[in-house]
Amino acid sequence: MRKWKNEKFSDSLFYLTQVQEILLLYTSLIAFLFQYVDGDRENIWWLVTTAIWLVAALFYVFSYLLKKKLPFHYFAVLSLLPVSWLFLNTFEANNIVQSITLFLWGAILMGSGEGVKRSKNEKIQVYGNPLLYGSVPLLLGASLFGWVENNALAFSILLGSAILYSLLTFYRVRWWTWSLALLFSLFSYLTFFELNFLGDWDFYLGFKLLIPGLLLLISNLLTKGDFQERSAWRFPPLALGLFLFFSSSLVALISPQDIAWKATLIFSLYAILALAYALRYAPQIAYIANFYFLLIVIYILRSQNAEHWFFPLIMLTIAYYLIGLGLGGIKKSTPWADIYRFSGLILGTLLAFSTPFDDIGLWASITVAIVATLFTFEAFKKRNIWLGFPANAFYLMAYFMLLFEINVEQPQFYSIIAAVLGMVMHYLLRRVGNNKSAFIMGMLSQLVLLSTT
Repeated sequence: MRKWKNEKFSDSLFYLTQVQEILLLYTSLIAFLFQYVDGDRENIWWLVTTAIWLVAALFYVFSYLLKKKLPFHYFAVLSLLPVSWLFLNTFEANNIVQSITLFLWGAILMGSGEGVKRSKNEKIQVYGNPLLYGSVPLLLGASLFGWVENNALAFSILLGSAILYSLLTFYRVRWWTWSLALLFSLFSYLTFFELNFLGDWDFYLGFKLLIPGLLLLISNLLTKGDFQERSAWRFPPLALGLFLFFSSSLVALISPQDIAWKATLIFSLYAILALAYALRYAPQIAYIANFYFLLIVIYILRSQNAEHWFFPLIMLTIAYYLIGLGLGGIKKSTPWADIYRFSGLILGTLLAFSTPFDDIGLWASITVAIVATLFTFEAFKKRNIWLGFPANAFYLMAYFMLLFEINVEQPQFYSIIAAVLGMVMHYLLRRVGNNKSAFIMGMLSQLVLLSTT
């Protein structure tokens, strides 16, 4: 066409042909789906549909030879994907045969793709990745047909797919093949619990997710070297392990009270694991460990039907802060000391705001006063005047709660202490040279006193 007319004319005709091909494939696909559902199509039409998609694959191969900048090599492989499925319908194959055939077709495309990538011919080599990528939907489709038929077939297909992608990864390391190997392994593992020979074994979902999550995260923890050195090997199990980590944690969080001990076990293992990761990689991960230790305490209390939780939680708050103080005296442990002190302060703050809603009498005021004392220690330790504000606020909160508890209604009892604490902050701000803030605090303190006269 280029020789007969010109390039513009030939390109227009080329793209028009591409549109016609897409419409043809779309029409054949829609017709196939309708007839597949109805099941009244003659066998010869399945062969015709199969031929259409085979010809389409050849069409895109030649199209790529003409326009190598466009992804026609991917379209060629895409046209090959449904060929085995279409052909099997000629013989009215059942789901078992279709599942096995799709698996074999996917394995063929996978092997062909890896072989083509090793070819020295660049015209053939470009089909390597499309063939490898094309194996993914085929193996997923084979698994889906297996699930429709029975769990044993689905388990076999998933396990076989995991083995194929594992072999492919060991042959040449790529993060996406390793990810698929792990995903297919996970699905086959979960399908295993649905097999008939296990009967009515009701294995807790949290434990199902816990086991592979621990294996993946521990294997990454024990792997030597820096994470960046072998990222293709280490990133997929880490990502999947973290997904299972949070998924099993979510399952444990919403578990009913009668199996709270199972949730406690999950939180205990994850707390230890997070602490190990903090020791290996970054101390900041210890925040996650501390959070899981908090969940352990809460779910132990929940399993024991404890009516009030404030005492164990305030003890945990003090323990975090004291650990931080203890670590502060050890050289090269400053990040760890800060993490544990901050964990204590954060937990104490949450606890202080929650105690007014718990009917524990004077203990609520004592709890808030303890939190205020921790902030006071931190303010003096850091020589940070601004930490005095939350300390005084919590002291004032504890005092007000005490007055409410003993039914004191006279306003002067409330205002005097508020003014005194304000004057203390005024004095401290003057000492550090922050005269503007000191003036504001002094004025507020006087206004509080005057408001009750």
